[in-house]
Amino acid sequence: MSDPADNVELDSILKKLEKEGKTLEKNVKQSLETLQQVLLQRKEFEHNVQLCQTWLDQAGVSLSAEIRRPNVEILDDQHHQYQKLLAECASFGNRLVNLKSAEDEMCSGNQLSKGEEALLKQNISSLCQKHQRIAVQVKDRINAVESAIEQQRRVKDRVQASLEHLEQIYQQVHALNKPIGWTPDDAQELLKAYQDALGKIHNFRTEVENIQTETTSSGGASALSALQELLKRQDDLIQLVEQQMARIRQLVIVRQQFMALIADIAAFITKHSDVVRDIESSGRSIDEKISRYDQNQDVVRDALNEKGKDIMRNADPDNAEKISSQLGVINKSWKEALNGLDTKSRDINKMLDVWGDHNVHLKEVENKLAVLKERVHSVDVVTLGLSQLKDIAPTVEDMKNQCETLKAKVERMEMTGKIAADHMKPFSEKSAAEISEKVAKHKELHSSLMRAIEEKVSWVGEELGYIQNLNHSIAALKNSAQEMLKKISQIDVYSQNSDASSSDCESCLGSAKDLQQRTRDFTEETQKHFSSHHLTVPSETTKELSSLELLAESSSTKVHDALRDIKKAKSLWSDFDKDVDAIKEWLVRSEEALDQKGLEPAALKQSLQQIQAELSNFSDIFDRLSRDGQFLSEKVHNEADKEKIESTVTTLSDRLQNTKTVLEQKFSQIGESLESWHRFLQLYENLKEWLAKQNTFLDQPLTFSTLGDARQKHQCYSYAVKDCKNAMKRVNDMARELNNINQVSNSGALASKLAEIESETHQVDNIVQERCALLGEMCEEWDQFEKKLKDVVTWMDKGETGLHSAPQGKKRSLREQLQMRDKMFQDVPIQKTKISMALEKLLVHFRLKVGDPSEVKKREGEMQETLDKLLVKLKEEMNTLEKCVVQIEEYQQEILKIRHEVSHAEQQLRLLSTPNYGSEGKDFQAFQQSFEDLSTDEYTLSRATADVSDDEK
Repeated sequence: MSDPADNVELDSILKKLEKEGKTLEKNVKQSLETLQQVLLQRKEFEHNVQLCQTWLDQAGVSLSAEIRRPNVEILDDQHHQYQKLLAECASFGNRLVNLKSAEDEMCSGNQLSKGEEALLKQNISSLCQKHQRIAVQVKDRINAVESAIEQQRRVKDRVQASLEHLEQIYQQVHALNKPIGWTPDDAQELLKAYQDALGKIHNFRTEVENIQTETTSSGGASALSALQELLKRQDDLIQLVEQQMARIRQLVIVRQQFMALIADIAAFITKHSDVVRDIESSGRSIDEKISRYDQNQDVVRDALNEKGKDIMRNADPDNAEKISSQLGVINKSWKEALNGLDTKSRDINKMLDVWGDHNVHLKEVENKLAVLKERVHSVDVVTLGLSQLKDIAPTVEDMKNQCETLKAKVERMEMTGKIAADHMKPFSEKSAAEISEKVAKHKELHSSLMRAIEEKVSWVGEELGYIQNLNHSIAALKNSAQEMLKKISQIDVYSQNSDASSSDCESCLGSAKDLQQRTRDFTEETQKHFSSHHLTVPSETTKELSSLELLAESSSTKVHDALRDIKKAKSLWSDFDKDVDAIKEWLVRSEEALDQKGLEPAALKQSLQQIQAELSNFSDIFDRLSRDGQFLSEKVHNEADKEKIESTVTTLSDRLQNTKTVLEQKFSQIGESLESWHRFLQLYENLKEWLAKQNTFLDQPLTFSTLGDARQKHQCYSYAVKDCKNAMKRVNDMARELNNINQVSNSGALASKLAEIESETHQVDNIVQERCALLGEMCEEWDQFEKKLKDVVTWMDKGETGLHSAPQGKKRSLREQLQMRDKMFQDVPIQKTKISMALEKLLVHFRLKVGDPSEVKKREGEMQETLDKLLVKLKEEMNTLEKCVVQIEEYQQEILKIRHEVSHAEQQLRLLSTPNYGSEGKDFQAFQQSFEDLSTDEYTLSRATADVSDDEK
């Protein structure tokens, strides 16, 4: 049975453990709740950071696009978008301010490591800088858009004004379109008016082009479109004015010519008798006499009438009547004068009709013969190829048809020539002989052209037939060569069955030699044909023969290449099979050695080293086998051979790779097992030393009386917490090393060592964590207490400065000073309460027997005493100020009363001083004395009020 004393002691220990367990559970729950709250705040912080980053990226994308300036409406829309972006920018600016505050709070609360604090500050700073850049860019864009809108609106107004100005010019030009007088001066005046209008249009166009230049720089597409339309209308108007000016210039010329014709005809009427006498006495030819009789007076008359009609069409009724009257006098003068000439030329006109008809036929035949002769000479049928002969055959046939068709026209020309010569003989024998000579010459030319064309037609037909047959023969030989090449290419020269491939190649070799001989013979026959006709071989035929010879030579070369490749393939197949057998044999031996389980580690390591030494040599053999197999697979035609090569290479590659992998794993397992054992023992010794140091550290008492000492102690425990984390990490490293050892061998007593060190480390870690948390909370509350004391001192200093500093104090009224002291008086109890509450929160930690609270209690008492003194002082000042305010209000009431009496006295004085007032002078003097007394009283009270205020200030 157990001892009762032991049971009591055991009971006490269990209760103590239970109490400590509940306390620990409570502390853990509180820590979890705090951590949960921090986690939520951190998630919200990260969410806001992500929102800001996303918006900044989107804003950057929006600002990357250039401003579009096609019209004011689109610019207004962009302006609205940028304004919206500016509002969002301000909103996210506030969000960044909140993030900055949260950042400061996290950094000041020791929630982050130094690296995390630096990274956080860098990220928030980067966001703020990017936000500032975005804000500046948005404002710049808004200013640019507003400037573009204003500029485009100005351009729009100027375009509208230009349109109105253009319409005015249109009206001015339209007004110039009116009937013109019959004299050249009338047309000249209208021409000058059009020139002035054209000058205005060109000046106006310069202004519009300047507007267009400004608009192009601002990018307004709609304004540019309107300006382009305006410029087009200007161009149309300029073209219209220039057409009118050209028409008027022509009318000026017509009027000048009209006046000149009138003068010419008048001069002719006076000298027509001399003209007739001169023609008859001259020894000129018939043609020349007839032309002299004509004298062009009919033409002149017709021209005069025509120009008169042109002028009448553009003249007003009065001028048209004058022109018509002048034309009638001229025509009547102008007919009597020509009657004599008409009789002389009538007899010749009959002969001219016959001669003219012959000249028409002569000219037609002459022109057609000239064209035909040129075509005949342009056709060269020497050394033409098939395509040229095909192109030229329709041409020579067409020339033959034209020449045959022209034969009827030549006969018609011969007949009219004979008639014309007969009619010409009475007038001129020489001219008649010339007509007959020309007819004979053209008839002979037609016959010679006919003979030349028939020769060309015959030659083209013969050569075309020969070259077509020649091309058919070349095509047949080419087909034979192509079939030969196709047959050679189908021989599987890299097949494993090399005997069949060799037999096929020998057969193709004889056919190739025969084709070469036939090609040489055919080429020689073709060259002999053209040489016999003293011609060179056409370029097309030469190219075809060269191509044929190359094909024949290529077939022979291909056969020899195939025979050479067959020998090469036979050697490659032999090497490939030998390498495959060697690798397979080595793989079987290596795989058996790697699968052995019963060898000692040293023997196993020696076996692995032997395999590793052989692996390099057989990898080289496999590389050679792979290269040969790939070459054969690419060249061989037989699908079965291809599949065999690819399957063999793939299988050997997989087995080699698997052998390499297993070998590396075996080496790694042996080496890692030995290294893990050494690292485990080293970690064990390190942790034993660390536990001894930590136990010594935990035995030290927690004694301190100042915040600096508490923070220093908390810092020590914070380092200890981090040290515990490192220790736990090393315990985990020991477990991992033990696991690595167990995978390869037995770990022995290492497992018990791990359990021992893990238990002791956890125990130390729990104690350090608990004390560190306690000291951290205490330092935080103590820091809050110190901040409260500093805040109260700062509050008192600011209050004293605000109450008594100059010149602000002098500018405030007594009532404002009273209100300030009253507010400060009301705030003093609040400050006292804040200090008391801060002290109570701090004393909770001192009650846990950590540190000495006497110093903080003393400081709290001193601050409470200082605040009490401040209350007494404020109360005294408030009482004094209240009295002063009451006295000033009484003075002010007296001043108002005296001012009212002064005002009334002023009215009475003005009444007494008027000339119509009938009282004696003594009344006026009495009132004047009363007014001066009241003014003196008012001044005295005002000074008294000011003195009271100044004294209090």
